[in-house]
Amino acid sequence: MNLLLPFGRAFGIPIHLHYSLSLIVPFLAWRLATDFLPTRYEGWTQTTYWLTGFIAVGALFISILIHELAHSLVARQRGYTVNEITLFILGGVSSITSETSRAKDEFIISVVGPLISLGAGLVFGAFYSVTYQTNDPMAALIFYLALINIVLTVFNTLPAFPLDGGRVLRSAIWALTGSFVRATNISTRISQVIGTVLVLIGVLEVSQGFILQGVWTGVIGVFVYISATRIRREEPI
Repeated sequence: MNLLLPFGRAFGIPIHLHYSLSLIVPFLAWRLATDFLPTRYEGWTQTTYWLTGFIAVGALFISILIHELAHSLVARQRGYTVNEITLFILGGVSSITSETSRAKDEFIISVVGPLISLGAGLVFGAFYSVTYQTNDPMAALIFYLALINIVLTVFNTLPAFPLDGGRVLRSAIWALTGSFVRATNISTRISQVIGTVLVLIGVLEVSQGFILQGVWTGVIGVFVYISATRIRREEPI
């Protein structure tokens, strides 16, 4: 993580923004303002669509930050040092000084993030059930926050590194085998397979005309594969 911009602190933990956000924030705002919002909420001005789009993207990264804070605060409560939280083009990452020393710790630290995102999605979903017939930006933001937090939950529970699901998988294998090394070996192999499958799905989507979706899926697949490979090299397997 190079090219970081300090963004303050939360609970004493430094927050940094990666410069890749300068690419993804305008892109997501554009997609929201020109496609997602107009198809669901008609009759707004272009200014309203764009302003709501940028606010929604900001809310997305606040949701990611809260997700990462959950990991960090639980890790700190269990005795681990948290160096920083970084938000970047594919989401966020909490930098913890060392690997967890127990399978139970890894499981609890990993699972709390998706649980927080799920809880937020359900809360905003409850609000949306009251406002879904309202054609205004606040109702749109509530809908988007409900949707995006559920998407974050599902995405992060994929059993692949560096996602939370990959660490939950490793903690389960670790608990069953009693071996951190074996658990890392198995879970990273699974992650590499999932990364490869995502790349192939991305290629298929591009070939069917879903270019942006396919490129994004492929980028995530490459990221998963590279992250799993890096973890395999760093651990004494």
